[in-house]
Amino acid sequence: MSSIRSRLTAYILSGFIVLLLLAGFSIEHLIRARLSAEFDETLLAKARVLVTLTEQEPDKIEFDLDRDVMPEYSRADSPEYFQLQTRAGDIIAKSESIADSQLTAGPRPVEDPSYIDVTLPDDRRGRMVFFEFLPKYDDEPDEDDEQTERKQNSNMRPAKVDMVKKPDPIPLHIFVAKGTEQLDELLAVIRSIFIVTFLALLASVIVLVHLAIRRGLGPLNSIVDQVQHLDATKLQTRIKGAAGNKELLPIVDQLNELLDRLDAAFQREKRFSGNVAHELRTPIAELRAIAEIGKKWPSDEKMVSGFFSDLLNLADDMERTVTNLLTLARLDAGQAEIAREYVDLHQLVNKIWKQVVRDADAKQITLDNKIRPGLQVEIDKNKLVLILVNLFTNSISYSPQGSAIVISAEEQDNRIQFSVSNPTVGLTEHDISMMFERFWRKEQVNQEGHHAGLGLALVKALAELLNIKISPKLDGQGRFTMVMQGLPAAP
Repeated sequence: MSSIRSRLTAYILSGFIVLLLLAGFSIEHLIRARLSAEFDETLLAKARVLVTLTEQEPDKIEFDLDRDVMPEYSRADSPEYFQLQTRAGDIIAKSESIADSQLTAGPRPVEDPSYIDVTLPDDRRGRMVFFEFLPKYDDEPDEDDEQTERKQNSNMRPAKVDMVKKPDPIPLHIFVAKGTEQLDELLAVIRSIFIVTFLALLASVIVLVHLAIRRGLGPLNSIVDQVQHLDATKLQTRIKGAAGNKELLPIVDQLNELLDRLDAAFQREKRFSGNVAHELRTPIAELRAIAEIGKKWPSDEKMVSGFFSDLLNLADDMERTVTNLLTLARLDAGQAEIAREYVDLHQLVNKIWKQVVRDADAKQITLDNKIRPGLQVEIDKNKLVLILVNLFTNSISYSPQGSAIVISAEEQDNRIQFSVSNPTVGLTEHDISMMFERFWRKEQVNQEGHHAGLGLALVKALAELLNIKISPKLDGQGRFTMVMQGLPAAP
């Protein structure tokens, strides 16, 4: 598995190498082309100098080369070459360096100069320029003839001079060749400089890229190191090191939020385990105590009958606690299914109140059902029953003696808002914020011994499953209202 560091290094170096190679090849090509062009211009200049030394006379072609002025055509070490010939291939003049050989070109020379790479007579690599030209015609008389003619003309009357027609110019071919070893050496030196420069730049870039990536990934490495040292005992620790790094800030924020949730979940788990043990240990201890007392006085029928009644109540409390725990576990695991049907809300409230009326009568609490008869919702009836049973039980527990619980519902945009309202004594905003915590109970309710503190936690879990928003409210007069929003109205 490759790391971000290695991938970044590979990508940056690959891109730099490609760009550097392209730049090097381009510069090398331009320099080669420029040097080759200058080399060709030198060849052409030498050829044009030789052309100026060529003259056509009436009866011959005159080529006047001073070897002392141009020794490069006769030296033994790295000589240069030239050859002058007619179209027919008759050689008029050639350099001493050619000796018995001759210069030839594939294409026929034309007026425009042509350049080709050739193998020189001494087997060196070279380059040759060749073209066709017309020599300059020489019609001026020699100095002696001119003096004689002036003497004769001074003693004679002017006579009519016949004009001599010039002969047609003879096209000639000029070839000039030179070895390219100096050019090749210069290009080799330039190529070596490029290679050394490339390697030096590559080494420098490798070091700079390594340092830059290490510095750039420093905050990420710091975060990785902090995460590696996290465990279940350090969930209160928060990740740092994203300041000034907008790319890492969302990751750090999400990690810290996850740690918050994990810490809260672990704390709930600890509380849950302790609360479960406490809730089950208390009735089990009561069962043991009742059993031990009953064992000592088995003949007292009245006492034994009371023991059985107490045992039945304890069994009901334990069964209710275990049932709620199993229901919460299924909801947390996402295993609960929803079976929707049409339910008359007014009738359902009256039916559920009958299940809790014994506890309500004990505190002389009455029900005020203000829901319009015939108002129907489309919902999972069994889950709604669980919600309402727990809401009514909670309202009875927190309501003072002789009060009334008000049930109401409002319909708007095919949605129903359901409310359970009751007066309370001693309930605070802090209590409101803790109501949905599992095993949380208000002190006076806890003393009654009838609740495990799971009812409202189960209500919230069921409401979330049914996509219902539930929220508790406490007004300034101490009246508590549990509001459920989003119940789908039946069409």
